[in-house]
Amino acid sequence: HVKKMLDYFNDIKEQHSFRLSDDLVGFALNPVRLREFEFLLLDEELPALSYVEVKHDKKTRYIGRVNGIYAYDLGFFANPFRNRDDGVTASAQDFRKILSQDLEGSWRKAALLAYFSDNKSPLRIASAEVVCVVREDFPKTPEHPFDAGLPVYRASEETLRKAFIYRKETMPVVIGRLKGTDVSATIDLAEVLKRHVMVTGVTGAGKSHFVKNLIKATLSTYPEVQIIVFDPHGEYSE
Repeated sequence: HVKKMLDYFNDIKEQHSFRLSDDLVGFALNPVRLREFEFLLLDEELPALSYVEVKHDKKTRYIGRVNGIYAYDLGFFANPFRNRDDGVTASAQDFRKILSQDLEGSWRKAALLAYFSDNKSPLRIASAEVVCVVREDFPKTPEHPFDAGLPVYRASEETLRKAFIYRKETMPVVIGRLKGTDVSATIDLAEVLKRHVMVTGVTGAGKSHFVKNLIKATLSTYPEVQIIVFDPHGEYSE
């Protein structure tokens, strides 16, 4: 019997386990959608706008950008409808209150998590947008969602370079770096020159700053390119 248990344990270890690395930041929650997913956040130091990756198989990486992080205090939401004389489990009437469509979805989710968890520590859930899928070193548009429950890692710079630096670029211009990394963000000047481009944003968002940097980077990389600027406000005279 001991040998059977040992063989069973070794089978689980070899066939159904994976090593947790320092880059692990969480696990994907239900439901995983084609273009977005949420994950239970284990790394409280992970900031918004960070890039994460999910390893669907040995050749496929889903790249996501963290758009939001939500904090739930399970102690604060612990059974808000129960008094001291009630049992541990809420009544059906209480659950109807929680699931009422008149309440915000985030509140309902937090209340349900509190009912089914004895953990009194804060719980953090991050939401991420699927930017692309890297398969065989090339970025592609996602066609299928990955499986819920898969581990979520900080995106490696190697994967990000494959996702954002396209080999098809013929005249790349470096305009900055991806936030929190040393990976260059580029624009293919060949595509810009043969199309119409409009830069939009609210006042103070950095439109002029971006265009100035794009012009400087273009002229320093390709000095043969000619640029004409109509500048009625004198923003580009320098």
